[in-house]
Amino acid sequence: MFLKPHTSEKPRVSVVIVFHNGKEQTLRCLESVSLLDYPNYDVTVVDDGSTDGSSEAIAEVFPDVQILKGDGNLWCNGSFNFAIERCLENGSGLFLLLNNDNVIAPDALGYLVETRQSLNAPIVGSLVGYLHKPDTVSYAGKLIDWKKGNNILIHNGMRIKDVKHEIVDVDFLGFQGVLVSKEVFERIGMVDAKTFRHYSGDTDFYLRARKAGFKVVVDTRSIVWDDTDIKGGTGVTPTFGGFIKELNNIKSLSHLPTRYRFYSHHAPQFWARPFCKYYLRLLKGQLSAMAKYRLSQIEGENGPIRQLLIKFFRTT
Repeated sequence: MFLKPHTSEKPRVSVVIVFHNGKEQTLRCLESVSLLDYPNYDVTVVDDGSTDGSSEAIAEVFPDVQILKGDGNLWCNGSFNFAIERCLENGSGLFLLLNNDNVIAPDALGYLVETRQSLNAPIVGSLVGYLHKPDTVSYAGKLIDWKKGNNILIHNGMRIKDVKHEIVDVDFLGFQGVLVSKEVFERIGMVDAKTFRHYSGDTDFYLRARKAGFKVVVDTRSIVWDDTDIKGGTGVTPTFGGFIKELNNIKSLSHLPTRYRFYSHHAPQFWARPFCKYYLRLLKGQLSAMAKYRLSQIEGENGPIRQLLIKFFRTT
């Protein structure tokens, strides 16, 4: 029930999806890809050592999908490289990159290709919504505030229907509904999966592309939804021991080595400034979470001291 050969004047697009387990999310993503109204595309997935029968289920439901297998050591960014390199060898010139927990709108790929052609834009991303709040924007591209060491999510929290149809210049994206032309890989190389195995490889890729002269844009007509409920941790936990574990967890956004590598590679001035500000802000959130957790055990969720602390941390 899936991708049959097409003859079309539209350029061929290779859709790339990577995963480790998450069978139901991957099948849901592929179902949405099968409903794309774009007439000329193929699909390659990378199964990096899944143990939940993902590949077998995909082969049964979507027999035309090319399945590449890793041994569990590729991680996210290595898996993208594996698929992209194989597709380049087969002559692919355009790549739609998706996470396996994404759901893509039927008209999204058509908009991305249209913008790529009309603006000669080699990197075109999508507006990303929350899958479980489908009318709400997660981001329409991101900007970096180097002084504070944090990211600015464009249009975050807006209703999708209130976002103007526009092309937005951005600093970076995720790999969520992003169309990338082969010329980018030819100029700057692949995703740096050695330095950034899981998180930050996408950000590093876009920043390197921008340094090489490529624009990174978002077409807000193209929509992808993201299942944020299954993402890695932010680093904030109810206990300090959990917080320390998150700093050493490669699947956490607060993973210390990854953050150090990112800021030392890309910060326009002294890397320690944004690095320290990021972790000071994270520590504040950790102290707040610990205090609220302890007080909820003592006086309940709506106790007066707990509510006072919530207000304090919101205003400081």
